Amino acid sequence: MNELELQDVKNRGIKAQQLLKDPLINGAFNDIRQLLYKKIEQSEFNQQSEREDCYRMLRAAEMFEGMFKRHINTGKAAEEKLSALQKVIRRVQEL
Repeated sequence: MNELELQDVKNRGIKAQQLLKDPLINGAFNDIRQLLYKKIEQSEFNQQSEREDCYRMLRAAEMFEGMFKRHINTGKAAEEKLSALQKVIRRVQEL
């Protein structure tokens, strides 16, 4: 990965972190979870299909949030690589 690609990955990680920390986004994730758990709790015994749908939606919400976390982690890794690359460039320029 070249320097521009690393910078792009780093920036995506920063943006993902900002979004996950945003109270509106964070609140929406929590509201969705609470709503789905409530639907599961209030379902009747014979509503297995509805509970399974809620379960799948919960897993999808977790996957969606997990993608943001993966961008954060890869962004941090890219930042470390960029830092190392910039140190090497500075050393070469000093020669």
